[in-house]
Amino acid sequence: MSQWVAISYGALDLRGTPSGDASGTEVAVTPVFPGEPVLLSGEVADLWRSLVAGPVDDVGLSLSARELLVGFEEYGIASRDGEHPDRVVSLDAPWLSSPTHELVYALVAKVAQHAAVDAVFIKGPVLHAQGLRDREHSGDVDVWIANECQVVLIAALSEWGWTAIPSDLTGTLLAHATTLAPGRFGCELDIHHAFPGIGDSAGALAIVRQSTTRVSFAGVDGSVPARNQHAVIAALHELRPPPGRPVAMNRRAAGEAILSQAGASVVDTARALGAEAALSASLGAAFPGFGNESMAPLPPNWWWRTAPTVAAAYVRAVRLVSWTDKPRVARALLWPSRAYVLRAGGNTGSTSRRSSRLRRIARGVRQWSTVRRQAKPARVVPDRFEKSVSDASIGEN
Repeated sequence: MSQWVAISYGALDLRGTPSGDASGTEVAVTPVFPGEPVLLSGEVADLWRSLVAGPVDDVGLSLSARELLVGFEEYGIASRDGEHPDRVVSLDAPWLSSPTHELVYALVAKVAQHAAVDAVFIKGPVLHAQGLRDREHSGDVDVWIANECQVVLIAALSEWGWTAIPSDLTGTLLAHATTLAPGRFGCELDIHHAFPGIGDSAGALAIVRQSTTRVSFAGVDGSVPARNQHAVIAALHELRPPPGRPVAMNRRAAGEAILSQAGASVVDTARALGAEAALSASLGAAFPGFGNESMAPLPPNWWWRTAPTVAAAYVRAVRLVSWTDKPRVARALLWPSRAYVLRAGGNTGSTSRRSSRLRRIARGVRQWSTVRRQAKPARVVPDRFEKSVSDASIGEN
């Protein structure tokens, strides 16, 4: 005979919740090996909950109950090992409005832990919990990890059904994150390895890690930034300029509101993270006393976006990548792939794609010709700095 315990990569008590009442589900459990969440109700849910409070000795259990335990084991939600690293000892109701997304947070946290990747969850509903934005729900899940950990975490998550969306910009500073298309969980993931507006992303991530807080997602602890640091990250996301275009008014207002909510101490946080230059205008709007006399130059991953036109922005971007990357980056900017057109919501018919790409090139030529005829604007990035990054990588997803 054996003693049994509950195990999972995230579990939620759905009794009395809208999603649980609508589906008749009492417990949702993510197994410890790749698969979809197991939905339990009735006597089956009662038995699994007893394992959470357990261990449960199967002596004296009915034959059907013992068979259920073996089934739980096969599904990856029960174990005979009382010291199992993924043992569940409590079962909580969801605190996110979407239980599915909360299970995804828990799953990503568990996968990262087992892959020895130090992951920090950014943006999303935690911003609402920290009082930095009104909207609670986000359609995807964002996580920030060290650049060298990308391959490991993406490979581990691919076993659960997520697929990295290919990009010709991968490996350059133009790509600050890898987007993983949803599989069985229906939730897109963005795996950030850098952050536009921060010059030294690795150094900033190290600073963030020193003061992260722990938040429970479906019973699994995940790391999130401290409030001020999270405000800087969220503001950079809102205020990031589209290449060659001004930031939309609603995005600018949202970014400034986040900074205001954080309070004046966020100015020092922005300086510490190296985001002061990128956020200068919005810090000045949020805090009239803010001074920028000793402002550092804009980081290259932000500077190239601030060009006066889209064409000029693309020229800056190509200048900032290595010679070996220039051909593929130029092609990706001028002649987007079918995957890019799909993600942008465009028509992917061959004739439409060709026309759109040709119009894109013609528009860029006109813009660049206009820029060349105008007086050369003041340089935002010093010569010495441009030289140091001329062969560096720069990019975005």
